[in-house]
Amino acid sequence: TSGLYDQAILLRDRTIGLDPTYANFYVLLAQIYLDLGEFEKCEALLTKALLMEPEDISGLNTHAYLKLQTGKLAEAEKIIQKVKTINRESNTTWLESYLAALKGDKEKGFAQGGNWRNLLALDMKKEALDVMEKNVGNQRYLNLKNLKILDPFRKDPRFAAILEKTRLVYEERLRKYAN
Repeated sequence: TSGLYDQAILLRDRTIGLDPTYANFYVLLAQIYLDLGEFEKCEALLTKALLMEPEDISGLNTHAYLKLQTGKLAEAEKIIQKVKTINRESNTTWLESYLAALKGDKEKGFAQGGNWRNLLALDMKKEALDVMEKNVGNQRYLNLKNLKILDPFRKDPRFAAILEKTRLVYEERLRKYAN
């Protein structure tokens, strides 16, 4: 995603209007609200999508990630297990490693390598910032600006610089693609 959330929300709303029976449209919109830190809107959309398609892997993975973001680890773990029960081939490694990191398990928390979310969950602030700096072009500005898990970084000068660089990329994309 290029970070053009306002436009993406409008388009997702429009697609839902065209076919309100397609659960994946709700999941895609929920993912945007998740990035924006609007967890209640995300939860409502996922609830609707999963009522329509209770075994939708994308919806379940997004729901598990929402639960991880909001600190509901037991609920996230149940959802991850459901995904694995539905489809043993589903890749839940990223969710499982983030869950492990949130629980303080360094070994399993490193299963995904140097993911900044996992590093932050493991209270490895310097290392998390190192990863963010290396990948600044791949970070989404509004995601970094709004994620609650990044609140401990808000006054850190390194994070402020990363946020500023991602803001510049975001604004350039707005100029290029928003019209």
